[in-house]
Order: sequence, then C-alpha cells, then structure tokens
Amino acid sequence: IYYIPKTTQFGVAYFNPKKVIDKKFIREGENVFGYYSGSYLQYELGISKLNPATIEIYTNMESRDLHKVKLGNYQIALRKPRTKIDKFNASVLCFLELMNGIEVETIDEYKRKLISDYISENRITQKQITKYIPFFPDKTCRNLIESEVIYRVPQ
Repeated sequence: IYYIPKTTQFGVAYFNPKKVIDKKFIREGENVFGYYSGSYLQYELGISKLNPATIEIYTNMESRDLHKVKLGNYQIALRKPRTKIDKFNASVLCFLELMNGIEVETIDEYKRKLISDYISENRITQKQITKYIPFFPDKTCRNLIESEVIYRVPQ
C-alpha cells in the first residue's frame, strides 16, 4: 500500500492506518467481510481500558487459522472466520466472539449495559444467536447465560 501525502491548509495530511485496516480486512462500501475481535473489540466497546498491542480481526480474506501482519504502527492478527461473514451476520458473529473471549467474573452492571447497547445498536436477536452459536465453543453459550447478557437480547 502506497500513500502520497497531501498538503492541506492545516499542513501535511498524514496516513491513517485504521482506514486501511477497515477497507482491507473489514468492509468496502456495502460489502462486509470481517469484524474486530478479542481484546481490541473489548477496548473499542469500553469494556476494557487497556489498549491492546495487537488488533485481532476475523476476515473472509484469510484462509489460515492465524496470520500476523504489521500495518503502520499496528500489529494485526488475522484469523479465518468460523463461517462466511457478510453484512447480515457480521454483528452477530462479532457479538458471539466477544462473549467467547470475555471473562464472566469481570462483567459488572456497567459492562452489561455496554454489551446491551451493542446488542440494541446492531439489532441482534435470539433467533440470530441461535443460528450462529453452533459455530462457537460451548464456552460462548455458558458465558452468555452466566453473564445474564442473554436475557437482554430481544426475541
């Protein structure tokens, strides 16, 4: 990827690697083919205060279980998705991945509210969860129930 800096009235405009990461591994226009995961997703949602050193992404563009790349100052861990990602299931898969990686003991009412807000914003339903949860380990379902987050998902 090449970048030619542009001069604006405020000075030189610098390259934003996050835009490249989004376009290359997550979405291009209406076409969605990936989502953020792991501790980076928890950081983005406000569940964790620690900014992780590695951004974890599940993307259709990866055929290996794990492939690490560096883009700008970011270390990226690309993972093969559990099932094909599209614009209709990306938010559900992202949510289930969040529940798979979260430590239930650390979930308090504030974090439960943040997760509930994500569910509401992305209009995730129990029917969608039921459709995709077989692709995830049993831990995901256990975490959904023990954290009581499943009770905040609409029918």
